[in-house]
Amino acid sequence: MKTRIILLTGILLSIFSGLQASSTDSTKVQDSTAVLPYQFTLISPIGTNGLMGMKTTHNLSFNLIAGYNGGLKGIEFGGVANVLEHDMVGSQFAGFDNIVKGNVRGLQAAGFMNYAHQNTEGIMLAGFSN
Repeated sequence: MKTRIILLTGILLSIFSGLQASSTDSTKVQDSTAVLPYQFTLISPIGTNGLMGMKTTHNLSFNLIAGYNGGLKGIEFGGVANVLEHDMVGSQFAGFDNIVKGNVRGLQAAGFMNYAHQNTEGIMLAGFSN
């Protein structure tokens, strides 16, 4: 039964992801990255942004298992992992790890590891490695 619910949720999110990603009312383009107020992902790319996730910056991001997004200007929660292609400004919380391929400015907290490929300004808290 749980498998059916998770599968149905994934299918619905995939269908509706195109609707949000194509909406221009709440989308602002900034450095060729769309900025959206929120996103929800089961596991990338099954979420509100679908395959456009890595080209989108969010203000509120919730990844039930793991999410791969463009950037963050706000707060992000991940059950297992959060991965960002670009910069993070704000706070990230993950059960296992946070990975940012750009700059980090703010707070990262993870059960195992935090990683920032470029500059870090702020606090990183992890059970094993920063």
